[in-house]
Amino acid sequence: MLRVNNLKISSDKKILVNEIDFEIKKNQILSIIGQSGSGKSLTATAIMGLLPETLNKSGEIILNEKNIMQLKDKEIAKIRMKEMAMIYQNPFNCLVPVMTIEKQLKYIYKIQELPYDINRIRTLMDEVSLPLEYLKKYSFELSGGELQRIVILMSMLFKPNLLICDEPTTALDSETGLRIINLIKNLKDEYGMSVLFISHDLQLAEIIADKVMIMQKGNIIEHGDAKDIYNSPKEDYTKALLEASKF
Repeated sequence: MLRVNNLKISSDKKILVNEIDFEIKKNQILSIIGQSGSGKSLTATAIMGLLPETLNKSGEIILNEKNIMQLKDKEIAKIRMKEMAMIYQNPFNCLVPVMTIEKQLKYIYKIQELPYDINRIRTLMDEVSLPLEYLKKYSFELSGGELQRIVILMSMLFKPNLLICDEPTTALDSETGLRIINLIKNLKDEYGMSVLFISHDLQLAEIIADKVMIMQKGNIIEHGDAKDIYNSPKEDYTKALLEASKF
């Protein structure tokens, strides 16, 4: 589904992601784990084709046999939402406070040059366990967990092949965060998606992921089955991350 080959991201003075390679198969969840500055979110941003022009990049990012690195901005924009979508850490930043949820959904359909599909919206509202009347609400009227479920709904509108989740539970309490994790897993199974799940929490990755990739200072230092890495980490850095996630 997704292959990343020799991805390198750098500024004029520093290598930020150092020629990394990985893949995600269909209906598989890969979790990238690392501290701030490890390169995990930059990797996700590169996959989405949203890296700032101030950064240098090279390598291949192959999604559904298309090399995203070779596509023009307009071409990448066409496959966002339809073939790949992203759930960001802070749902407040994804929504416009002066528009109702429904108006924002209609705007997304307009951008994609598609008719507004209320039946699809009804189905997704049910899947994210929100009443239909929430479509008339504004983002500031919703809790953090409700907002995150709305953002997940938006990401699922066109049944993308790849869903990227960038720390989607960090701003939530543990109980709400667990509900979000279960929701993502259920949607993955229902739609057969591939998921790239980014976190700093190795214990959380062990719950949701099939594979885990540990990043440090732009490098992959450990990569394998989630349970193997959780139960028998080989690198000292991985062991430290696991120990930190227990507190």
